[in-house]
Amino acid sequence: MNKTKKRLFSLVGALAVCIAVSVLVQPTFFARDNRGNITEFNYTITKDKMNNGGFIQDITLNLDDLADDFNNLPEIQDGITQEEIEAAERIANLMRSPDPEVQQGLQLIEEYGVPPEEKGHWVDFETPEYNTQLEVLFWLASTNRIDKDYERVALALALDYGSVVTIGDDQVDQSVKKYVSAMYDYIKATDEIIEEKEIPWKAADYPLEVDIGLVWGAMGIYYPIPPEMGFVYEDGIPVHTKKTLFWYDEFHDRQMNSEDFAWLFVNKTTLEEMRDWMFRNGFAELNDKPIERSNFAIGELLTIFNRTVARSSAGEHYGDKVDMIAGCISAYVYGWGQSKEKHFIYPIEPHKPPNLPSTPNITIDGKTIQTECIANPDWMWGYFKENNFFIGHCTDDSFAEGMLLKSINIPSVIGSAKHHAVPLYYNHDDMVLRTGQCSIVRDGTIYYRVQKVPYDNLHGDIHYLFAIGSSDGMLFLKGIPIENILSQEK
Repeated sequence: MNKTKKRLFSLVGALAVCIAVSVLVQPTFFARDNRGNITEFNYTITKDKMNNGGFIQDITLNLDDLADDFNNLPEIQDGITQEEIEAAERIANLMRSPDPEVQQGLQLIEEYGVPPEEKGHWVDFETPEYNTQLEVLFWLASTNRIDKDYERVALALALDYGSVVTIGDDQVDQSVKKYVSAMYDYIKATDEIIEEKEIPWKAADYPLEVDIGLVWGAMGIYYPIPPEMGFVYEDGIPVHTKKTLFWYDEFHDRQMNSEDFAWLFVNKTTLEEMRDWMFRNGFAELNDKPIERSNFAIGELLTIFNRTVARSSAGEHYGDKVDMIAGCISAYVYGWGQSKEKHFIYPIEPHKPPNLPSTPNITIDGKTIQTECIANPDWMWGYFKENNFFIGHCTDDSFAEGMLLKSINIPSVIGSAKHHAVPLYYNHDDMVLRTGQCSIVRDGTIYYRVQKVPYDNLHGDIHYLFAIGSSDGMLFLKGIPIENILSQEK
């Protein structure tokens, strides 16, 4: 278990920010005396700003371990604005939270927020020397009021996207700043829809561990593979050379740029369209209605789901509504071997349908990649809308299913067993990660892995959130306890 799970964030020391009517000055935001204690100082602003601004008098900010990191943020180094003072107030409110998971999230930001000094672990170029996770939290607090029920969501956004700032260029920083605010708003708005429809889960109730998966908008840390890396041709047949490419391969010696970011991360508009599709076709509420451009109806998918569960002897693990929704999505998208139809196609021999040309490569926005790891959620959704099916490999399938679930605030990450990727969703009643592909049963000793979401800002294992060796071939069906997510040591 990560040592940060065993201790709470220490809230020691106070900074009193007192507003008086005078001339605006901009001292260092957090000051310490020669003993290291946080000292008190005054802010003063002009009378017109006092009358028209949103300043609160006699604000006390409780900060200790993160105070020095806050001082080092570029936004603080260049002077303090009214917006930044208000953002600091919101972070201070976060730090006063009695929620132990909020305390844990702040401790993780203190521990992981400054990128590793040594080169070569993830990247071989200069990275920021300040706390990038705290910077993301500050950006979020500058544009959003962090509601009490969504403090863990805010911290998850900071933990995940601090790593993107670490490896990204200046344009990516601006993209992240807008993106985390949009994702925060989307999750809140989706919760409101879910509550209105009396659906039995809410992102506001999730623990920090699964919020880390919910807010992540990329396909793990997969990167699309150029044709020359994916295949060689032997007698006209494409043969694998390297099956997957990851961020630590692609961004080892170059920064992520804005084109990379736009490719890798799902747009809020795409999520909104997915959410509408999920409700319109009955998936979110399990309404028995025909599905658009499909021979399936929800009731038939439930029948397939129940039959498959019974055959795999996994019935006792799949009794909740969220299990049924994930199972119906998997039956619809992946097909589960049904001859009737499926909505995910492997476009390469020997898996492709007879009437579909073999398509090992595809060009998207002028970039040619191989179709076994597309990792572009917006393009994938657009392709589905046009063709009524997704294409790619098992990682793309897992991502497509996971994004549909995330669109209605069901957290999802990508798991793998014996080199086959499966979507893992969060069951809020059992508090486990489980796959909707409940026909997946393996034999022998298996290494179950959950693909990386880089909440640890390049400090931890570069490949996985966690990995478990087990002889239980139904482990992904029974579910993996969520505390494994934050169990990796540095």
